[in-house]
Amino acid sequence: VSCCGQDWYVGTHASHDNPSFAGEGEIWCQELDLFGWRLIGERHYLWRGACYGGVFVEGPHVYKHEGRYYLMVAEGGTGVNHAVMVASSDKITGPYVPNERNPILTSRNLSYDNWVHSTGHADLFQLPDGRWYMVCLGIRGDAGPSMDRRSNMGRETFLVPVSWEREPMEWSPLGPPMRHLWPVAAPHSGRVERTQPVPLKGTEQKSSYTLTFYDSFYSD
Repeated sequence: VSCCGQDWYVGTHASHDNPSFAGEGEIWCQELDLFGWRLIGERHYLWRGACYGGVFVEGPHVYKHEGRYYLMVAEGGTGVNHAVMVASSDKITGPYVPNERNPILTSRNLSYDNWVHSTGHADLFQLPDGRWYMVCLGIRGDAGPSMDRRSNMGRETFLVPVSWEREPMEWSPLGPPMRHLWPVAAPHSGRVERTQPVPLKGTEQKSSYTLTFYDSFYSD
């Protein structure tokens, strides 16, 4: 991450002191010397995740949007409790304030038999026309309990539309209301959809929902 003439490395490790529970992780950042390829200066401890017991906070991404920094992380492990959390700060080194509506994307609130589960490890990007999207990982569970709700494709990448919305609340349990902007994943449904409009004109979404495949090997 580049900011104000400095370059920063953002990483994760176990909590550096007094972990609240087993498996608690911590996001940190430190200035990076691109010429010497080494970390320099003070290490800043940014966030331990949004939920108590939300183990394995990892996969941090930092974005700057309309003057504020947004730290987006994965939390809950890569299984069915996987989730995307976000926090915001006016400085890259923090302190970061969590979004009160975390997680912003997850399948932990859905049935284990939902068509896709374990959604997390997301990244944001903006198209040249101004629209925002999120890519995230997930596991298709089409095969149901007979295959332990998994597919032979393992974790796959999914595309989710994103909008930015400002907090409307007049009060906040975390302090004075800030009216921050926050990313809203899949604003119409809050989940990864099986089908959705392709983001770019002239392209086609190719998909097949059959769970069987046959090849006779009689041709190239």
